[in-house]
Order: sequence, then C-alpha cells, then structure tokens
Amino acid sequence: MAVPMDAGRRASSAQEGLMGPCWGRVHERRKETKMRRTMLLAGLAVLALVLGRTAQAADPKDRDRDRNDDHFVKMATASGLAEVNLGNVAVRLASNPGVRAFAQQMVTDHTLANTELLGILNKKGLAAARTMGAEHQKKEKQLLKLTGAQFDREYMACMVKDHEDAVKLFGDESKNGRDADLKGFATKTLPILRHHLDMAKRLAGETGARHDRDRDEDRDRDRKDDHKDRDKKDDHKDRDKKD
Repeated sequence: MAVPMDAGRRASSAQEGLMGPCWGRVHERRKETKMRRTMLLAGLAVLALVLGRTAQAADPKDRDRDRNDDHFVKMATASGLAEVNLGNVAVRLASNPGVRAFAQQMVTDHTLANTELLGILNKKGLAAARTMGAEHQKKEKQLLKLTGAQFDREYMACMVKDHEDAVKLFGDESKNGRDADLKGFATKTLPILRHHLDMAKRLAGETGARHDRDRDEDRDRDRKDDHKDRDKKDDHKDRDKKD
C-alpha cells in the first residue's frame, strides 16, 4: 500500500525534530572535548618549559659558580674590613716608619676597594660581612698587646699571609666567577693585591718577620728531629739488651 506523500514528509520532519537536539548536544560535547584537549596540550607545553628551565638552573656547574660568587663576597668583604681595622692599629702602634706607611696605604686602598664592592653588592641586593672573621679578631687582640719591633714583625707576618690568601681568592673569582660585575671587580683589584703582597714580603724581610708557613716548616723539622732522636735511643736500648 502506498504511503501518502504528506504522511512521509511529516514522518521525516518528526524524525529531524527528534534528532536535532541530540546532534546539537553531541556537537557541543565535541567542542568541549576539543577545547579541553587544547588546554591540556598548552598546559603540558608550559610545564615542559618550566621543567627545562629548572633543570638548566640545577646544572651542577651553575650551582658551583653561584657558590663561588657567594664565597667570594663573604671572604672579600670580611678580609677587606680586617685590612682596614688592622691597618688602623698598625698606624698607631708600629715603630718602623716603613711599616706605618704600609699600614696607612692598606687603610686607604682597602677602604676604596671596600666602598666599590659594597656599591656592587647594594645594586644586586647581596649582603656583605658585617665584621671581620674570627681569626682576624683574634689577631687584632694579639697585636694590641704588642709594641715596638715585636708588633712590626707580627703585623707584617700577618700581612704576608693575608695577601697571599687574597691573591688566591681574587684570582679564583677573576678566572671562575659567574657574576660579571664581581668578576670584573676581582680582575681590577688583583694587581693591587699583588703589589701589596710584594711590599709586605719586603717589609717582612726587613723587620725579621716570620711567615706562618716558615713556622710550620720549623715545627715539622723539629718533630722529625725528635723522631730521629727517639729512634736512636730505641736502637741503643735494643743493643744493650742484646749485650
């Protein structure tokens, strides 16, 4: 039996009416799924970028260089204060005119260097040492108890050691420093410190100052002699027992 044309059209229209909302919901779901997938991919891309930068920042070489700069700032500022403080003491107590002149130059040169370094640290928000180290505080107390030639010898021996340490510290920062400003400061200051070291060694020789390394060598030599004497005594005892 033939279906009337009008009836067929009504059935088709009814079917489209029923499917229209369904297809609309499916379309919306697909759009949401696509949007979520896009957001997820974008999030993963950002995460990968962050992790990449974190891995780069965690490079052991970078960490070592950061630690080198921090160590330099700590030691350079503390030793700079010590040179000024001990220099002021020597200007008052030294008996040798050459030692007094050297001490005054230490106050002048290291005050200028300290001021320049503090300017760099303030610009970068880095902290400087507020006091000289414990070793120099102890040395200052010791020097304040001395006078005359004995003071001159102890002060100059201290200056030789301090400037040997400073040349090593600034040389390392000049070569391996990561911060460009700190590295530049170290490179600029290093020749001045080497000149100070040469002056200190010359005055140490004139005043009869003995460097701590010389004292250590003497101490080691005495210990070896003591061991030799003991060995000889033990040999004599063994021979006496055999006899």
